Amino acid sequence: MTREFQQILNTSRDIIGFRATMKMLFADILSRPPKDKFDKRYNVSTQDVMSHKDLGLTSQYSVDYVPIHERVINHVLNNLNISYEDYIFIDLGCGKGRAILAAMLFPFKKIIGVELIEFTSKIATDNVEILKKNKLVKCTDIEICCQDAINFDIPNDNITFFLFMPFVGPILDQVLDKICRFREENNKRVIIAHAELRPSDEKIFLSKDRIKKIHDYRTLHLGFSWSLWELQ
Repeated sequence: MTREFQQILNTSRDIIGFRATMKMLFADILSRPPKDKFDKRYNVSTQDVMSHKDLGLTSQYSVDYVPIHERVINHVLNNLNISYEDYIFIDLGCGKGRAILAAMLFPFKKIIGVELIEFTSKIATDNVEILKKNKLVKCTDIEICCQDAINFDIPNDNITFFLFMPFVGPILDQVLDKICRFREENNKRVIIAHAELRPSDEKIFLSKDRIKKIHDYRTLHLGFSWSLWELQ
């Protein structure tokens, strides 16, 4: 067993657990662990998958709505290595709000979800109001913006962006250019956590001189992998 593969196994175990890692390793490398219990635990609705066509998206660079697995977003939030109180958490393409809801359990200064589709942004808003009643919530300053991520006005503060493959190709390229311009114009720290970053889109990240990779969390399945980036 190579050192790199051992690291991948270890990261898989840390994120999705030992049993799920062994299942992928020995049974079906393309399988996903059973659905998590996030929705049941917090009485919210984020689980169902929706195709981009059902959401009214026609661009070839649009993607389906798939909720990020609870274990993955928790691993992301626990490994940002920041003082949460000093950062605004922004989920670009927040869908029904799964990542937003998970972030509410951390003491961020503010949390913003940016979602293009009115239907899913409404669900995200409803989910936020439900979770606000939970005693475990540490951030209640939440804003859901129903708009295109390219036109979103980034607040002048330290920012943690989160992306779970909300868009690809040229759209991702434009959004990253916008983030780079923001960093050039504002003396704020900006980090980006991207889950399930496909090789073709990772090339877009790597093409930006200002964006540097901090860490790769590679697992046996791309769907549970994520990477952390920082704007220079």
